[in-house]
Amino acid sequence: MKKEIKLVPFKMADFPQVILLLKQLWPNKKINNRNLSKTIKEQLKDPKKYLILMIKDKDKTIGLITVSSRLTWEFEGNLGSIDEFVIDKKYQNLGIGTQVIQKTMKICKKQRMKGIYLISAFHRKEAHCFYEKNGFKKGSYQFEQAL
Repeated sequence: MKKEIKLVPFKMADFPQVILLLKQLWPNKKINNRNLSKTIKEQLKDPKKYLILMIKDKDKTIGLITVSSRLTWEFEGNLGSIDEFVIDKKYQNLGIGTQVIQKTMKICKKQRMKGIYLISAFHRKEAHCFYEKNGFKKGSYQFEQAL
């Protein structure tokens, strides 16, 4: 039986659950709680540019998705970027991710985004299959450099 989930706006009270989820997403990263909290508070000041949604099964937080938008010449308008997307390991492979993507796409369309993209690390082969199954296409390589 398919679980019905809800996407609800993030509140700072959700921060402890966010940390636990991000540790699943980035198991080798040392998360600086103070810097992350500061970043999230800045994002919350601009809800048209940053969407932070908690994924709920009834009242239990089981994941999160964040989307930022920016104006691009290529899309001649706003382009959305899925920046973080994680579902608790205990809730994966239940169709929840597909529901989240579909609901998030509807929200992005309402906000007049013309497209949406995401970045997924090379080693996340299962995630690549999931995104392709949900209509995303491989479009480019990402190049990055820490400053």
